[in-house]
Amino acid sequence: MSALVVPHPAQAVAITAVTERLPTEYANAWVAGEIPDKRRPLMVRITRIPGGGVPHHGATDHANYIVECWAADEPAAERFSTYIGALWRSLPGQWAAGAFIRYAKCTAAYSWPDPDQSRHDQARWQFTAELDIKVD
Repeated sequence: MSALVVPHPAQAVAITAVTERLPTEYANAWVAGEIPDKRRPLMVRITRIPGGGVPHHGATDHANYIVECWAADEPAAERFSTYIGALWRSLPGQWAAGAFIRYAKCTAAYSWPDPDQSRHDQARWQFTAELDIKVD
């Protein structure tokens, strides 16, 4: 029987990588895989989406994500999501949650109004992203 190739939990790697690198300006942002019951002024939800995976050689997990960013209004959400995108692109060569990030890429952020908007006063911008995470 061949050895199992088990990748790191990619969603946890991404959440940790972003959380650990937030500047003081955004230090109070909620970064998680779900929205908290009580909404925060700044929030980032990082969710692994279909596609990617571990190729036959087993050295790298190619993970795809949707990254959603909420802030008080459209200009603030655009600024915040653009910053998170820049932070994301800086992740290659970094460690997070015990995993080494080999590669990072993301699209430009765009406005995507939250269907729950009527229950809160926040704007949402989002982008899709990728990480290649070394498999140990």
